[in-house]
Amino acid sequence: MATRSANLPIVLQGDGPVVSISDLIGPKTVLLSGFFKGSYTLLASHNGVNFSPVLLFDSDGQEQISQTLAEAYTAVRLRSNARPTGGIVTASISGVSLAGQNFFGLFPPLHANAFG
Repeated sequence: MATRSANLPIVLQGDGPVVSISDLIGPKTVLLSGFFKGSYTLLASHNGVNFSPVLLFDSDGQEQISQTLAEAYTAVRLRSNARPTGGIVTASISGVSLAGQNFFGLFPPLHANAFG
């Protein structure tokens, strides 16, 4: 089994760029380290458009925080609500990569009180 690691870009304010993780299966490890005060939120999406918060990284100084993301998503991005306090803040996500193993499909939208 191959593993893959992707950098999650850190921005000073707001949401960072979208990073595709659709080829990662099973649990994924998210690592955030550096000197910062405040929080970073990992946002995840099933369609690459609508993102929801799934993990929170909170600090008041130097940290190296590792959390596990067990669910399957197609993309993630990092939201910054923090202020770097010196040095560099870095983030990455890694997991087992088997292209074609996650079968993401789109379901058509249903109107209220409709059946599918």
